[in-house]
Amino acid sequence: MTQEVLAEKLDMSTQYISDVERGATGISVGTLISLCEELNASSDYILFGNITSDVMEETFVRVSRLTKAEQELINRRINITLEALDFHKGDNDNKY
Repeated sequence: MTQEVLAEKLDMSTQYISDVERGATGISVGTLISLCEELNASSDYILFGNITSDVMEETFVRVSRLTKAEQELINRRINITLEALDFHKGDNDNKY
């Protein structure tokens, strides 16, 4: 997406979008939220760049296309898996 198109969608000037992208000016929380919504990206991604692996990015994109109820189901399953991994890791730590 070009700066011009993004600026139009966010009702901002192209110069402001350019300044933000170059780090020449700050961004308000409200503008950050609007930017994230328009680009369908997390604030971490906007602020820090690609901080996830390709696998994580692909998974995020796939999950973002699901309904809210389906996303909640995935989240519960992830939490169960992470708890199991933590438990297993604790078992391994105690063996040595």
